[in-house]
Amino acid sequence: MLPGKLAYEHDLRGPSLYLSTTCSSFGYMLNIAAHFLRTSDLDNVLLLSSNMELPESSPALSQIISKDNSCRPFTLHRDGSIAGRGYGGVLLSTSTSTQFSSNKSCEIELLDCSVSTAGRERASFGAPSRSAQLSNIRSSYRRAGISPAACVYTEAHGTGTVIGDAIEARVLREVFETVREPVWIGSAKEHVGHLDATAGLASICRVVNSFSGGLIPTSLPRNVASQDFDLLGPSLRLVPQSVEWPDSAVTGVHMVGFSGASAHAIFRMRKETV
Repeated sequence: MLPGKLAYEHDLRGPSLYLSTTCSSFGYMLNIAAHFLRTSDLDNVLLLSSNMELPESSPALSQIISKDNSCRPFTLHRDGSIAGRGYGGVLLSTSTSTQFSSNKSCEIELLDCSVSTAGRERASFGAPSRSAQLSNIRSSYRRAGISPAACVYTEAHGTGTVIGDAIEARVLREVFETVREPVWIGSAKEHVGHLDATAGLASICRVVNSFSGGLIPTSLPRNVASQDFDLLGPSLRLVPQSVEWPDSAVTGVHMVGFSGASAHAIFRMRKETV
């Protein structure tokens, strides 16, 4: 009902739908929106997301809440996530130019967003699937027509849980096993908490906004100092302070749903002075 109400109030045309795959919802929205833009006469697709629920409760998040009310992804001290609340949206367009200020513009291109569901190929319902995530990320790079070695930074799902981070790190190590230099990784959840169905939007906004600002998204200093090198291996590293983006970069955003549905989006970003 809500998408239809918004379409009515703002006189929006074209497909109008509601979608939920839990934590990977925004990735699925990107996938469907990109399909609409490729196969129809639409020029723009508006994607909105919110987890501002009343009362404030989420069955999925209740199982992964940190004991010390902090989220420390990919570190030796990871023990869960923290609940976050938020809302927002993006406009996906056939035009790739996105203006950020009076003298800076940034070209953001969605190269691919692959989605898949694990089915029963996991330990239990709610448990992440290594094989499903791995095949999905590899499919995304293959469909984008680029090598994983081109990736500068990956915004991970990074819930800060012992099992979830271990599986995701193993997946990313396999994806980037041939890189010469470590790929930077991080997670918005250590800063804003887990936004459930809106988590993917938070991750994408973090990447795009940081590119406009010039610096790759940083991890908290205490998390950088305690990153689990055995978990990350030689191919992954958390981001310390003041690491600059190159003028042109490929980046990935990984989203894993409690429902078993995962998504991986790949963007090419380029700065230009106007």
